[in-house]
Amino acid sequence: MQNIQIRIRHLAVEAIVGTREDEQTAPQPLRLNVTFEYDATAAVTGDNLAEAVDYDTMCAAIAARLAERKYALIETLAQDVMTLVVDNGRVVSALVEVQKPS
Repeated sequence: MQNIQIRIRHLAVEAIVGTREDEQTAPQPLRLNVTFEYDATAAVTGDNLAEAVDYDTMCAAIAARLAERKYALIETLAQDVMTLVVDNGRVVSALVEVQKPS
């Protein structure tokens, strides 16, 4: 087993998040750092994307998930992203950091 960590830094996304009424009406810009760990043995051995976690696909899935939901708390948003990443099937652990500039 060859677990490796991949970190996606400063992923620019938009989401409706916040407890104030004005925050629940329009998406706000966010920056995410997503770190995930998975067994990359097959990917590394064959140098094959089909055996790897495709982080471009993951980034698109994260952006799509955030575009379709509303959150009151950043913590709930972070948990939702973490669950999405881990549900990939290959990922064994994930860490999500959220930066809300406004």
